[in-house]
Amino acid sequence: MTAELISSPSRRLGAGWAGRASHLRRQQVRSRESEQAARVQELWDQLVEVLRDIDTPTSAVLCTAGGAPVAIHGLGRADLVRAAQVTGSLFAEHASPSASAPGAVPDAVELSADGRTTVIACVSGDAAGDHLLSVTAEGVSAPLLHAWTRRAAADLGEVLSAQS
Repeated sequence: MTAELISSPSRRLGAGWAGRASHLRRQQVRSRESEQAARVQELWDQLVEVLRDIDTPTSAVLCTAGGAPVAIHGLGRADLVRAAQVTGSLFAEHASPSASAPGAVPDAVELSADGRTTVIACVSGDAAGDHLLSVTAEGVSAPLLHAWTRRAAADLGEVLSAQS
């Protein structure tokens, strides 16, 4: 014995309207997502422009907290996945809760080696951090790079949180 699928009377009566409303909503969501993507691209371009003006080697990585790459500057495409994974693992390793504030996780970490400074900041600004921004520069003041990276991360976070 087989069963036949029968739509409910309410669906049959409003079927035309439901399709249009749902299509309109999909268009609204796509429009908002494309505006957000354009704004993220604009902020990323501003970041890259500043890095290009620095006379020493620089790089930047935008990735998810889990290490999935989103964008990269100053490194080869072949290094994209590896750089994102390293960014995620370095942040997780160095962002342990501070002794002064038990349970508090910093929103940025700073690493220095061989005259090069790297700052990794949570883009979302919360402890979990949906995305991470890593900026590396040689011969740049560490406090300046730290403040600038955190500001760029906060700007990106505002745009990305508007999606939710």
